[in-house]
Amino acid sequence: KLANDIYLNDNYTNYANWDTAAPANKWMANDGSKDFNGTIDGDGHTIYGIYQDGSAGETTTAGLIPDVVGEAEITNLHIRDSICYGKCAGGIVGVVMHENSKLTIDKCTVTNTVVRGWGSSTRVAGLVGGAYADSGKHNYVDISNSAVTNVKLMGGSGYHSGILGLCTDMASGDYSVKNCFTGENLHPVTYATSSSNVTKFAKNTKYENVYTASPKTSSGGTEITYEGVTHLSADQMKGDAAKTNMPNLDWTIWKVMENDYPSITGKVNVVTPPSQPENPGDDDDDDQPTTTGDYVAATQFAGGKGTPNDPYLISNASELYYLVSEVSKANNADFTKNKFFGLIVGIIFTGIVQSSSACTVMVVSFVNSGLMTLY
Repeated sequence: KLANDIYLNDNYTNYANWDTAAPANKWMANDGSKDFNGTIDGDGHTIYGIYQDGSAGETTTAGLIPDVVGEAEITNLHIRDSICYGKCAGGIVGVVMHENSKLTIDKCTVTNTVVRGWGSSTRVAGLVGGAYADSGKHNYVDISNSAVTNVKLMGGSGYHSGILGLCTDMASGDYSVKNCFTGENLHPVTYATSSSNVTKFAKNTKYENVYTASPKTSSGGTEITYEGVTHLSADQMKGDAAKTNMPNLDWTIWKVMENDYPSITGKVNVVTPPSQPENPGDDDDDDQPTTTGDYVAATQFAGGKGTPNDPYLISNASELYYLVSEVSKANNADFTKNKFFGLIVGIIFTGIVQSSSACTVMVVSFVNSGLMTLY
C-alpha cells in the first residue's frame, strides 16, 4: 500500500523530452525473473516519472509492472509524467502472460504519459499493453472505473488501444472493460496500426459503459465502432457536461473538474503537478534511488506485515522497486505455490502421516497461514 506519492525521477516535469535527454533513473526492464503477482493499493496516490528506454531493444515489456504472471490486483493508483517504452507496453502493466493469469485493475488513471512500442507485432495501450497465453490456454483481465487521458501512443508496427491492448486470439480468455473513459486519440478498442480490423483483435473483450473522445475513424480513415463504447467530443466529457454525457460512471468516485476530464484524485489532468519534495516519505537519503541508471531495492518496507489487514507500506522508489521486483520474484519461486511440487509434497506427506483427516486439518491450517496455496 502506498503511503504517499512516489517520484522515480527528479525532472519528471520534463518527461516529454526524455527521448533526447534521458533522466537519471531507468525503471526496471523485464529480465524474465520479475514476473509480478500480488496486490498494490495506491490508496489514491500518484507515481511520477517512470522511464523505460526501448530504443536499443532492451525493454521487451514495459510499464510500472512489466509482466503479470499469476494473480495481480492494482487499485486506487495513478501514473503520470512518464515514458513506458517496450515491445509490449502499458502505463500500468506491460503484458499478462501464461496460463490462468488474472489481472484486476480498478480506480486507476494514466495521464501526461507517452506509451511507446518498438519493432513488429507491438502491443501498446494506455493501461495494459495486452495479454498472451499459449494456444489452448486461458487468462483474464478485468478493468473498471479507470481512465486514460493526455497519453500519446506511438511506435512499432502492431496494435494500439487507449485502455487494454491486444489479447491474443491464440488463447481463449475473459477480458472486460467497464465504466471507463479515454481522451482524444485514445480509442479504447484494440486496432492494428496497419489496418482497422478491430473485430478480430477485440473479439474476446467485453466493453460496458465505456466513453471516449476518440473519433470513430482510425488514422487510416476506417470507422471503428464497438458495442458498449460511446463516442463523444472532448467538450462533452469535460466540466459539468461530463455528468450529463457519461451518466453510467460512478460519480461517487469521479470529481467534476472545470474545463477538464473528471478526476479521481482531484488533480487536473493536463497541468504539471507540484514540484517533488526534497525527500519524499523519509528523512534519510540512503533509501532513495541512485543516479546511475538503476534503482537499489530496499530490504524492507516502511511498515506493515503484508497481510490484508496490515499491508506493507511503501513510501519511496526503492521500496516500490523491492515490491515489484524482489518480493514478487520470491513469490514466484515459492515451491508451495507450484502445483507440481505441491503434488509431490502431498504424496510424501500423506504417506508419512497415514491419516487423511489429519492431512485435511493440517492443509487447512497451512492455507490459512499462507504457507500453501491450493489450485
